[in-house]
Amino acid sequence: MSPAESPTPSIKVTPAAGVTCNKTNYTTVYPTDSYVRHVLKELGDEVIKTKGYSKVINFPEIDTPVMSGKGACTKNVSKATCAKCLKDGAKKVLDACPRRVGARFNATACQLRYDVY
Repeated sequence: MSPAESPTPSIKVTPAAGVTCNKTNYTTVYPTDSYVRHVLKELGDEVIKTKGYSKVINFPEIDTPVMSGKGACTKNVSKATCAKCLKDGAKKVLDACPRRVGARFNATACQLRYDVY
């Protein structure tokens, strides 16, 4: 089994990157952190379904600002590694950037970002 197919992959966060938060907080009721969590989960689910592991999605909801999300994994990783990287990235973004209008996560296996407009 190659390292990319390992059932318990090790995800290395790139030293200069990691999590970057937008400096602006959202001040309205929407989007809530639970909505951001939902968007990041749905984005991760969609990325692993696509050939090339890359997806951009806009999430217009009634009575909420438009949120745009982008997720991508490197092509040399397995679906399991991609899914784990995106899930870990979403958790790190939510922990590090609560109530922010945007955030980015960069690792060797994946990248994830969202922005609220």
